[in-house]
Amino acid sequence: MVTAPVPTRTPLPIIQTAVFDRWREMVGSQFVLLDALPFQGRPFHGALASAQFGPVLASVISAQPHRISRTPRHIARSSPGYYKVSFQLKGTCRLSQQDKQVLLTPGNVAIYDTDLPYSMQFDDAYSMLVLMFPRKMLGIPESPFKTIAATAVSCDSGVGAVVKPFLTGMAANLAQLDGLENWASATPMARSTVDMLTVLFNDHLNRTTPTAEASKSILLQQILGYIDAHLAEPSLTPDEIAATHHISRRQLYKLFEPQEHTVAGWIRQQRLNRCQEDLANHALADDPVGRIGARWGFGDPAHFSHSFKLAFGMSPRDFRQTCA
Repeated sequence: MVTAPVPTRTPLPIIQTAVFDRWREMVGSQFVLLDALPFQGRPFHGALASAQFGPVLASVISAQPHRISRTPRHIARSSPGYYKVSFQLKGTCRLSQQDKQVLLTPGNVAIYDTDLPYSMQFDDAYSMLVLMFPRKMLGIPESPFKTIAATAVSCDSGVGAVVKPFLTGMAANLAQLDGLENWASATPMARSTVDMLTVLFNDHLNRTTPTAEASKSILLQQILGYIDAHLAEPSLTPDEIAATHHISRRQLYKLFEPQEHTVAGWIRQQRLNRCQEDLANHALADDPVGRIGARWGFGDPAHFSHSFKLAFGMSPRDFRQTCA
């Protein structure tokens, strides 16, 4: 599977415009292909500021009422494999994706998939923080993700009360992220941000799903966390994971049945993701490619190179050169 490329957008200064066509061009080029439509007969101005740190693009948008939509036509032309997370600062947003429609009010967060059609309607002046990042970064498999996608998650209590000051602070200090210009500092910040969102959405999932499903989800998240913590160990196998969590191998496989990967496939992909991050990290530029593979459980350099090329479409050495 070829992963989505890291977005490489130039951070924008705050731009204000009264020309809607210019606004449509700005948001379409800064995020993914989409249409923006004004409300006829109503004045418009908008402001957009963005900063990128590692694979995460953070943007603060403030604008007058309008609508946006991403259609199957846009997706056919560009399907980059990103998730977007919107944190409502002011005003409201009506988000629709597939059969779900949700109203976001200040303090709400929602996640949605850019590879599926969606629309957003802003009925009044609004301000919103938007985070866009490759799907692989979110520690939630596909099946539970469908449950939380396009759902309003409140940041007024629980885990949300911890995440809210972080997102609010990021929106207020977006320019400070411009200093994170290299992978050595940008990548940990990006991972920490997405990990915090993963915890928020998992908490919401576990509090809102039926008891039986919640128990399965909690166990799956525990297993995913265990895998993440032991990726560097070559001995990490489905049998070892099942034994550690006091379940049978059959039960473990059944937990992963609705997911995109098998147990072994998930382990391999997470290891490859970590290798990709290390290869792009300028602070590790002197580490041989084989050593980076071995650090994340690939004992055979040839097997590592073959697996990396199969996943990302290029060899580890070629990928490192593209990040130089």
